[in-house]
Order: sequence, then structure tokens, then C-alpha cells
Amino acid sequence: MRNFKAYMTLLAVGALSLTACQDDFDTPELPAPVATIEANTTINEVKTRYWNDATNYIDTIRLNDAGEHVVIAGRVISSDAAGNIYKSLVIQDETGALAMSINANSMYNKYRMGQEVVIDLTDMYIGKYNGLQQLGFPEEYQDTYEATFMPYEFFQMHAQLNGNPEPAKIDTILVNSYNDLSTSPEGLRKWQSQLVRFNNCHFEQGGQTTFTDGHKTTSNRNLILADGNSIIVRTSGYSNFWGDVLPAGDGDVVGILSYFGTSGWQLLLNGRNGCMNFGNPTVGPGAKDNPYTVTEAIEIEKDGTSAKGWVTGYIVGAVAPGVQTVASNDDIEFKADPVMDNTLVIAATPDCKNFEECLVIDLPQRSKLRDFGNLPENPGNYGKQIWISGTLAKFLGTYGITGNSGTASEFRIDGVQVPDDPKPVDGDGSKENPYTVNQVLGLGNPGSSAWVTGYIVGWVDGKSIQSGARFEVPATSASNILIAAEAGVTDYNQCVAVQLASGTEARTALNLMDHPENFGKKISVEGTLEKYFGVAGSKGSTGYEIDGTSGGDTPNPPVTPPAGDGGTQDKPYSVTEVRGLNNPGTTAWVEGYIVGYVPAAKYADAVFEIADGTTVSASNLLLAPGPDVKDGAQCIPVQLVSGSDARKALNLKDNPGNLGKKVKIEGSLEAYFSQPGLKNPTNFVIE
Repeated sequence: MRNFKAYMTLLAVGALSLTACQDDFDTPELPAPVATIEANTTINEVKTRYWNDATNYIDTIRLNDAGEHVVIAGRVISSDAAGNIYKSLVIQDETGALAMSINANSMYNKYRMGQEVVIDLTDMYIGKYNGLQQLGFPEEYQDTYEATFMPYEFFQMHAQLNGNPEPAKIDTILVNSYNDLSTSPEGLRKWQSQLVRFNNCHFEQGGQTTFTDGHKTTSNRNLILADGNSIIVRTSGYSNFWGDVLPAGDGDVVGILSYFGTSGWQLLLNGRNGCMNFGNPTVGPGAKDNPYTVTEAIEIEKDGTSAKGWVTGYIVGAVAPGVQTVASNDDIEFKADPVMDNTLVIAATPDCKNFEECLVIDLPQRSKLRDFGNLPENPGNYGKQIWISGTLAKFLGTYGITGNSGTASEFRIDGVQVPDDPKPVDGDGSKENPYTVNQVLGLGNPGSSAWVTGYIVGWVDGKSIQSGARFEVPATSASNILIAAEAGVTDYNQCVAVQLASGTEARTALNLMDHPENFGKKISVEGTLEKYFGVAGSKGSTGYEIDGTSGGDTPNPPVTPPAGDGGTQDKPYSVTEVRGLNNPGTTAWVEGYIVGYVPAAKYADAVFEIADGTTVSASNLLLAPGPDVKDGAQCIPVQLVSGSDARKALNLKDNPGNLGKKVKIEGSLEAYFSQPGLKNPTNFVIE
């Protein structure tokens, strides 16, 4: 952690100025409050003990194992003075930060930045609100509970002030790379609600638009970080700076790191003064103008942390032929004329001959980095200084730089002239002239069918792209791929998620589980441009091209049960028919196989298996045409009403053995989770 006293002093100066006195006599100081309770645990210990992976949940904090009250202490790091932080108070100790949802405004008058607060958590409630762990109060939401606003009086019963505010004791954590913000349970507990700082960043529309789209309108703005990734800055239309123009140029930004289940990490400014130094930013390590040294990069990899940025060093050789794991000096050819042209080895000095002091760089095929950087064809590069951007990560078993796609903008070699990259030509969505990935990202999911072209850079493991995006092979899922404008991209915000529909030729030919050799290849794929995993996507995969081979124009439909003709118990509708009927609102019988459930409010998060330790929802299930379907686009959601016989007999939480069983269910054919669905079941038959 790093203490940014200048920032905290800036926040506190307004409050201090209010106490200045121009009279000739001294104003007597008010006695500092003294808490009568002391902390006996830390914020991180509490967050860990009461953690639940569910998107929404609530739990009651009880006595600890010794039978004592659970007490924490922390300093206030949030302020609602500017109107941007809404009914929330955030405290921080040396182990983490914790948000508290409180039904009160203008809390900054009592709970000032840097004020220590001691809280007896016993009998208070902790849970999540759409992915954000916080103290709150139970509120029912779609057959589960979430943590939302607690009464202000309830909070005051448990909280005590201790001493006067000391803003200088607040820690503002410097985030060097977006990749540091892990979305594992440990990462979420560590980073959620912390006061963080991003240096040398800029707003995507800086100098062009305001913080929000209008008064009383909450809006998102993209902040482009020094490592090229982006994070949402979310601003309330009730803040006192909603109409200010976003600062132009590069600068530094400080705010509360919040989290929202459908969009992931987002930044909340305590006030407009969280945007600092625009036009004169703090250039952090790893920036193009302040690159890591090879030694610094190796130390970062030794610590096991993640970083993305620029590195500079000297070209000292290449990996020897046939080497898959660099484990000794013999595995590297330290000379100007090595055999292989697919790697470079760089070091802190041009005379280095120790592999443990080197970084290995992959040179992508048909890239400018390979054409102008490799030593067999460019022996004059030996000993020259190189500047290169990428991810600091192990490569060939040793310290390395990955994620560089080899474009002219991603490297520089002393004395070597590299022509600029040609600007991408926009397409029209046809097979002959497909859209680029960047075009699809800008189209905003129009729902039309089109071709898109890009490089296969990864896949999504599970139901969340925020936590499940994988930029490596082998893959463990064949149902999707991620494509980007360039090979080597490792930010899902720069990708289009491509659904590989079950039974299609595209799935057979493109998926990375069966074809890891496709990783990095350029493809074109046809599908419907709509959201997938909550980001810009292509669904349906009706056609594809890879390595000059076309296919998939006539996908093989999945096997479905014989169609009914009237929705009666004897002749029920099939699942496919129900999707085609498009919510007529009539009562009918439907036949299908139980294949999964929806865990929260988002249909895209559908789960098709029951893993050990997973909290299964009892409020719904998914019916499909066949028992092995794992594609929500082929299913209908079925509501299981609380207390009903259908819920008791069919839900997968209490009846996991129902997974894969064939059922007939009578209910109302109407929209559920914004999909053709079946609600209010009245009768059922299960095999």
C-alpha cells in the first residue's frame, strides 16, 4: 500500500477551512470521541468468514468461536459530500475495506474522511448486492436475499467514533495494471471497496462530453489505463459535478473500487477532485516513457504478481532448437546468429550469459516483431536495446513477456526503422468483407446477422466472462471462443464473444478444446450480433472460415423429441415449439428434459451442472429438447413457485437426481428471464 497524503489533504482542506477563526480569542477544542469497544478481528477475517460465492446472499454475524462479540475498526475512506457516493459508507483497515449500505444521506458531516470507526458487528447482516460484499439489511430478491440499506439508527447502535479524523492515515492503493484486479474470491475480498489510484490514464471521451448524460441520469464513462485496459467510472446524475466536462489528456484518478455483477469492476469518485494532474500525469512503472527494466520484470514474476506494460533490455540471443522448457544456459543460444527465428532473449546488459537473468519473448508468426526483430535474418540486432510491451508471465518455463501481437506500435529496436501498421479497413458484414472486431464492439448488439473477422485469443470458462475469460490453451469448454482485432490480446473488453452452438460445424471446427492449434489463428464467423456473456457477441454460428476453409452454412439441428400439436397432456408442446410460440400467455403442457437452472437474475448465467459446494437455486429450472443440451438458446426457463408441489418435487437444489430426467409440466406460456418460458406450473409428470 502507498500513502498519498497530498490527495487526502486536498479532500480535507475544505473541512479544515470551515473551522478557521478570525476572532482574537481561541475557540475551545471539542474533546475527541473515545470508543468504549476495541477491535478483536480484521475486516478481511470477517469478509472471509462470511464469504459466499453467490451473486446475492445475506448472513447474520454471530458471536465468534470464543463466544465474544465480533468487533472491527477502520478509517472512513468514502464521502457523500459531492453526492456521488449514495447511502454508503466505506471503512478501511490494514487488511481490506468494507462497504456499508446505510439508509442515510450527508453522512460526511459525522463520518469524515480519516475518521476511525469501531463497529460491533454482532447481530448485524453481511451479504452481497449484485456481487459486492457489504454490510446491509436483508431484502428479498427473486426467491433469494440480498444486502441492501440498513436503517441509520440500526447502524448507529453498533458504531462508535474513536478520535478525530486523520486523513493522512488513509492508504490509497496504487494499481499498476488492471490485471492485478483478480476476480477470484480472494481477489474480490482484497480489492472490493478499496480506495485506489490509477496513474497516467485518460478518459475515452475526455474533453468531449460530460461525466453524465444529464441531471439525475447516472452514466458510465470508460477510463483507459496506462496498460491499455479500461475500467468504468460510474457517476451519479445527482452529484455536484455531473455536468462537468471530462478532463482531457492524461492524468491520475483516485476513487472507490466498487463491483457490479453484470459489468465487473467500476470506479466511484468521492468527488471531482479525484481526477488529478491531467496534462501532467504521474508516469508509473511500466509506462511507455518509464518502462520496467529486465531486472524489475523478473522480480515481479518472482513475486507471482501480474503486470502488463513496457519493458526495456538488450537482445542477447534466442532459444535453442527443440527446447520446450528453458532450464539452463545451454537452452539459449547467446549469439548473433542463432538457428531459430521464433524467439528473442533479452537481458539487463548486452553481455549477459545467464538464463536466470533473462526474459524470453515470443515472436508471433507473420508479425513485424518477427520480421524486423529475429536474429537469424537480422544479426545486427544482437546487443541492441529493445523496448517492448506485453504481459510479464512465464514463457517456455522461464521468465518471459507474452501477449505481444507483434505490431509496430508494440515494440521498438534501437536504430531499426519499422513501418507503421496499416489502418484496418472497415467491413460491411458480408462474407466477402466482414466486420472487424472493433466495428462489432461499436455497433452495440443490433441483433442482425453478419460476418465478423478476428483472431482467436481465448475462451470463457463457466458463466462469467469477468472471472472466466481465459487467454490460453488447452481449453476445457467447446461452447465458445473469444476473438480480437489482434493476436495476443488478453483483455476481454477488446474481444467479441462467439457462441459455438451445439451441433454446428463451426463448433466442431473452431473450438479450442478439440483444436488448441486454432489459438492465434485468424477466422471469420457468421452469426447474430447480440450480447453474449454480457459483452458484444456473435451467436448462432451459422458459417465460418479458417485457413481458407469454409463451412457451417447449414448447421445440424439437435435431436428433438416428436413435436406435440396442441399443448395437452397427451400431446404436449416441445421446448422448440414453445420458443417459437413466443409467449402467447395461454396455459399448456410442455415436455422436455431438465438440464439446469438460472442462479440469479441473468439468463446468460445459466448453469448446466451441479458441482459440489455450489449453491443451487430452487426457484427455477431449465427444460431442453434433449438431456445433453447445454445452450440456453435451446431451452426454456420454468418458474417454480415458492411453496408449490412442483417446486418441492422438481427443483434441483433438493432433487439433484432430477438433472437429465424427462418431464411434462403444465403452466402459463409467458416470458421468464426475458425468454420464452413457463410460469406458475399447476401440474407435472416426471419419469
